[in-house]
Amino acid sequence: MANTNYYSWLELPVDQFVNNPVVLKSVVEQKMKEWQSSKSLDVQNRANIHGSFIRKAIQDPVEWEKIYNDYKASVEEKIDLTDSAYMVKQDGVFLTITGTVNESAKVGDVSDFKIQPIDRETTPGSGTKNDQIVFASIAEDGTVSSYDTVVSDGSVTVVGDSETTTAVTTTTGSDSTTTETKETTTESESDINYGDANLDGKVDLTDAITLNKYLAGVLTASDQAVKNMNVYLDSNVDDKDTTYLMKFILNVDGYQDLPITPEA
Repeated sequence: MANTNYYSWLELPVDQFVNNPVVLKSVVEQKMKEWQSSKSLDVQNRANIHGSFIRKAIQDPVEWEKIYNDYKASVEEKIDLTDSAYMVKQDGVFLTITGTVNESAKVGDVSDFKIQPIDRETTPGSGTKNDQIVFASIAEDGTVSSYDTVVSDGSVTVVGDSETTTAVTTTTGSDSTTTETKETTTESESDINYGDANLDGKVDLTDAITLNKYLAGVLTASDQAVKNMNVYLDSNVDDKDTTYLMKFILNVDGYQDLPITPEA
């Protein structure tokens, strides 16, 4: 089975078929030198783990043509990765996972959420298990840019409505009547806890997810929660707050404290 990454990893144009052994050998050896001298462990691994597979593949014109065709098809027929709409342009939340919990779950229940590399070989037949998560983009000329990643595990917290309905039974003499009453949760007007979007008393990844859902209109928030969400003090809760909250959560230099005051 061909590895469809070989063609892109060598930064060969997706719309240009290169099957000249002399040209390929020159490109491969040049890339091996670049990868081995890289400061990125992921890029170094390309040379150490995949180098021999690439050298072997370019010796077989039929195999190399299949690699090219598979790669071109993956770009043109599945997702156009050269479309800027798919590219990450700034820091912030770019993916939100939603779902339904089991009916036995209670509001406030917390489950660990772990981000793990896909369970497969680094290349088919290599015998080496993948242990990395890599983000990459493909330019129009087929050039691939890969990025180092920093992964932080989080948790999933069960949230519920702020308003609940209960049935109250009132007995008067021999008659019994049932009346529905609504109990509304009233948020405390205590000091603002910047970043605590889900009002659980701490600031972590679950707050970034809650803020993102609020901005997307997926959920409503109490007045206290909205105050906490405004980590960028411009009187609005928007994408800027998401950006700075994520920087705080990831402990980015210069963003270890909340709130953030706009520059004059």
